[in-house]
Amino acid sequence: MTPTLVVAGTNSGVGKTTVAVGLMQMLRSLGLRVQPCKVGPDFLDPLQHERVCGVPSVNLDGWLMGRERCLAAFDNAVLENKADIAVVEGCMGLHDGRSGSSDDGSTAQVAKWLGSPVILVVDAWSLARSAAAMVHGYRTFDTEVNVAATVFNKVGGDSHGAWLCEAIEHCETTKDVKVLACLPSRKSIKIEERLLGLLPPSSSSLKDEGARLASLQDLFEEHFDLEAVRSLASRAYRAPPTSTPISQIPSPVSAALPPIVIAVARDDAFCFFYHENFAALRRAGATIEFFSPLNDALLPVDAAMLYIGGGYPELHAEALSKNTSMLGAVRAFSERGGFIWAECGGLMYLAQQLITRDRRSYDMCGVLSFDVTMTTRCAMGYCSASLTPQIAALLRLEASKARRCQQYHFSEPTLPGSGEPAVLVDAQGNGGGIRNVNPALNVEFEALVSNTKRAAPEGAHVGKATVATYCHFPLDDELANAFVGVARRATTIVSLVPSASEAATAILGDGFKTRVIGRSAYCDFPPNVSRLPVVSQSSLDLGEDMTGAEVEAKMREAKLKSRPSNNKPHVANIDFLRTHRPGFVVCQDSCPACGILEGTTHAALEAAGLDAGRALTLKPMTVAGALDSIMLLGQALGEAENARRCVDDLEQRLEAVASRVSSTNRPRVLGLESCAPLVASGQWLPDMRIRAGGVDALGDEPGAPARIVTIQEIAASQADIVIICCCGRTARGAAAEVDEHLLKVQSLFWDLPALKGKNSHPKIFVVDHNKFSRPGPRVVDGVETVAALLQIDDFSENLMRPELVGVLRLIVESNEAPRAWRWEPVISDDAGIALALDPDPLPLVTSSPRARCASVMVPMGDGGLVIFGGEDARGERLGDVWSLAAPIGEDCDASWEGWTCGKIHGEDVPTARSNHAAACCGDYLLVFGGWGDKGTNRELCAAPLASAELLHLKTRCWTHCSTTNENCTECEGPTCSRCSSEGPAPRGNPTLVYAPRLNAAILYGGWDGIDRLGDAWILSLDTWTWRELGGNGTGAVPVPAARTDHTAAIWRVDDIEELLVVFGGSTTAGASNDVWTLNSSSGDWAQIVVEDGPQPHPRTSHASAVAGQGADAVLVVVGGQDSSRGSGAVAILDDAWVLPLGPGKREWRRIEGWRGRYPMLRCRHTLNIVSDSNDLALAVVFGGWDGESVLDDHRSCFFASIDSTRHAVADREAAEEAWVRDLWTAQIPLTLSDLDAATLERARRSTLPLALAKALHRAACQEKPPRDTYVDPDTGYSVFTAACLKRRPCCGNGCRHCPWGHKNVKVQGEKRVESEKVDMEW
Repeated sequence: MTPTLVVAGTNSGVGKTTVAVGLMQMLRSLGLRVQPCKVGPDFLDPLQHERVCGVPSVNLDGWLMGRERCLAAFDNAVLENKADIAVVEGCMGLHDGRSGSSDDGSTAQVAKWLGSPVILVVDAWSLARSAAAMVHGYRTFDTEVNVAATVFNKVGGDSHGAWLCEAIEHCETTKDVKVLACLPSRKSIKIEERLLGLLPPSSSSLKDEGARLASLQDLFEEHFDLEAVRSLASRAYRAPPTSTPISQIPSPVSAALPPIVIAVARDDAFCFFYHENFAALRRAGATIEFFSPLNDALLPVDAAMLYIGGGYPELHAEALSKNTSMLGAVRAFSERGGFIWAECGGLMYLAQQLITRDRRSYDMCGVLSFDVTMTTRCAMGYCSASLTPQIAALLRLEASKARRCQQYHFSEPTLPGSGEPAVLVDAQGNGGGIRNVNPALNVEFEALVSNTKRAAPEGAHVGKATVATYCHFPLDDELANAFVGVARRATTIVSLVPSASEAATAILGDGFKTRVIGRSAYCDFPPNVSRLPVVSQSSLDLGEDMTGAEVEAKMREAKLKSRPSNNKPHVANIDFLRTHRPGFVVCQDSCPACGILEGTTHAALEAAGLDAGRALTLKPMTVAGALDSIMLLGQALGEAENARRCVDDLEQRLEAVASRVSSTNRPRVLGLESCAPLVASGQWLPDMRIRAGGVDALGDEPGAPARIVTIQEIAASQADIVIICCCGRTARGAAAEVDEHLLKVQSLFWDLPALKGKNSHPKIFVVDHNKFSRPGPRVVDGVETVAALLQIDDFSENLMRPELVGVLRLIVESNEAPRAWRWEPVISDDAGIALALDPDPLPLVTSSPRARCASVMVPMGDGGLVIFGGEDARGERLGDVWSLAAPIGEDCDASWEGWTCGKIHGEDVPTARSNHAAACCGDYLLVFGGWGDKGTNRELCAAPLASAELLHLKTRCWTHCSTTNENCTECEGPTCSRCSSEGPAPRGNPTLVYAPRLNAAILYGGWDGIDRLGDAWILSLDTWTWRELGGNGTGAVPVPAARTDHTAAIWRVDDIEELLVVFGGSTTAGASNDVWTLNSSSGDWAQIVVEDGPQPHPRTSHASAVAGQGADAVLVVVGGQDSSRGSGAVAILDDAWVLPLGPGKREWRRIEGWRGRYPMLRCRHTLNIVSDSNDLALAVVFGGWDGESVLDDHRSCFFASIDSTRHAVADREAAEEAWVRDLWTAQIPLTLSDLDAATLERARRSTLPLALAKALHRAACQEKPPRDTYVDPDTGYSVFTAACLKRRPCCGNGCRHCPWGHKNVKVQGEKRVESEKVDMEW
């Protein structure tokens, strides 16, 4: 066993961390590899250990982890770091743990488990001979604990030290306790503390830390008996482990799986982690990549999970808040459905705002709907947590199982705008979870007051997979595997193996549509697979009519060519891999003709900038190996249970075949996979023949390789049945090969018993290669086919066996020269078997529109909305029409109707398009511009669309819109030779609005594929003529810069005036945030200048709408992108802003109430304002792109109230100022100096117990606002008031003024009060 020492203290604060760290430093200076450990759940001491030892310190908590996990964690760390000695620092006092009745969770418990001697640290500042009595007590309290040595700390000098040693030596029970050192007190080695314990080492400079450690080493070298230390450590002993350490147990499954990246936040703000958690995640197959929320702009590439632990975000709140790029990246990750597990400080980071102790508030990620506020109240203790059904389903774990964890924090969730605690409290003081938040856990504290133990909802579950909690969990392997499983289920894959595509379809079901993003050209089954992009294909021209010899010749030729030119038989699309970055790529390493091999896949991945470890290589050689490959693929997909169910079904089918197989009468079966040359089929095919009830005629065993054979070997095989499956060939193609290369030229073949069947029915069969050459789920189909062929004697019957469909049998018409034969199906065409085709897993959605971006959504007269066109997740442009019924409130479900539309005879309408403009003009939907299937706004050479199209909303009939140009006085329409134009030029990304008082549509801006446009046009719907509005910027009147990707909405100023309001967009100077109005009657432009207050980011591809009319109108802006922030998801904005348009002071206001509640992170979306049945103004947001993908159905559409945005800025600011003031006033402790003279004098004269404390408590509760604490005049400690505790769930620790009847201090004669009646007198 590795030499081990446990450093324990008589109590907290005696200097055991100093002694432990000093020992580690001294031992390391001798060249020893030291493994540090810490008893208990503490995070800070291990940071000190890691700084000194250079390796992570391992937490050993008896209550949280139990004996086996503690010992496994210890053994794994010692083994991994090749430690020469281990130093374990205890927690609190030696025997302090979870309770007073046992050693559970104590240092003594861990010391006994490790069999390690204990060094007891004693604060000797005010001790002499009594020190021996103290050591005696600790040594005899539990004789199973080996208190073998002591260190006296804070010794007054040599004489004091001698006195202490003499006392130990002359006590019968302590005389063999070795005094290792008598340490004097030195300030230079002291480690500073704060609320959560010692300061982390990163809080002080490296120079100061180095000086402290050097001073510590000098002290220990001067005073410690080093040889005694090493001798003592060698006395550690425990029985050999009953099981192998986890790190020594091979994990072939996780080792074979592609790595999954878990991004862990780790820096000065987030530094609280259990090292064993990382080890558990790595054992589960994860690759840990650290990132810094303080310093990094982006998350690690390909992160499939974010793990954000605890720390000190409150100390770094300003820096975290300023790193808006990272805040946006985390928020985007959550809104995309990425898996986030956030503990304590992580929960604080995901909140809307973090409010620190100095009354400052800082924006955080905004994923959660509440703020987090620092308080003086500590919530701490061991607890047990069970998962809510939603989290249990996410992790695929049992919901009822209690998992041990702990909490320690000085913050609490608070309501935005009020600062009040957000946790609900019932009349008995039970917590009810965070207001308006789905809880993640049900947590029960190990309370000091036993009758307060009860489970309460805790934490938050947001969106698809974001989990935030105050609990810190030590991960066991079950929980670590669950984390990795969720992460794996978020990855996409490319399948370059047909059998893997078939298996993935069976495992994933409907999930196949989003998980599998590419294939090889050979992947063609089930039918939906062929819709995927081809990522790999053969570089050779291999036709289905080629023989095996011709294929082999082609392969040899390619192999020779590959030497100088590096050409490969199969090529991969490197650009696709680089762009889409699949989580893993499935390849094979069995047959170079069947697809891209492992080595080529590795090279392709590396050329795309991806790790070769992303290749998942399947190498099945038998039927059992094929089933194992399905299981391996299922584990890589995070769908092990689905894979197990699939394999169980296949195994049941194999068992059914086996039950029908004769154990004695087994025919000899010859299998060939090529006739030129003659090749005996190998690998899993011999196994298939044996499982089907036959004997391999050539004597090949399962897994034997395919091999070339001679006709003499075939003749000698005496095969009773011949089954020929030519690689890559259909049954008809294989029959032609048999005719040409066997039946016509090989007379010995005719002598096989298989050709001498009765009734002129030889048992020679050809089959399609798909059931036999693809070792996936269909390999069992092949076994069933072979079994059927072996079990049927008379093929003249009209067989009803579906497994024989597609099989051809040889019919010999004449055995005399010249021989005559033919091939016919075993199952005749009129057999009447109905074969069910695999359903297409990509049907058109009929209940809601396909997820899309760059569409249009405009209001109809009935309060509903109509949606047309856009671009789906595959980049396909759409031409469908949907209507959305008028919503009835914020929380209602979207009610969709897909329209079946007609068109005018002979017209090719509508044109599928995206990035177009549209407006409802009375009974018509007018559509203009955009990009069709022949062009895209991402290609400079593209041709944008021009001609307008109309949909009559009542008859739902499309037609072309014929217009003329009013600027041409003699316009002849589309063929006009005078103006050469119908009006506005073709363009994409314009805006179009309807001005009802003019009965006209106004078009502005856009992009023609080369230049941004700045022209404005009005189309009269009375005459259907275009007229250009406004100037071109050359005159004295200012006009907006030409732009694209902007927004425009109509503002009805009064009964006469209507203004077009334009916001943002892309100009030659970049993204903009300027606001302009265009008078629809005069054509005059005017800019709305907003100088005061906050400003929204410049943006493009956003959405906006005008809510209200006249002086009450406001401009609402949601989302968009700002490319100056970076590319991809980091550029996407997730904010919403309101600008009052009426007279008076105009100032932008951010809509804080939407943050964390609605998925606003999007661009290329659409927005409209409607009124629900209660005349509540609702913003309806639909579709969009989050920087990585088109928003799915879950996040695509939401309804949000905007009435709350119309409150005056001054009122909002005054309210915020008031609650912040009250919040911080409440947190100032009341002291005796705050009492009026009469109250103070009366309390001092009182003979009642604790009269001064009672007076302070009564006064604190009567303050406006009530104070949370007062300073106890006897102890100087802050004491929480009943007014504070009443607003929070009972902590179970028996607070002095507990309003729930659990006080730990009783006054004689005090009567218990009902929980709803707070006893202010105490």
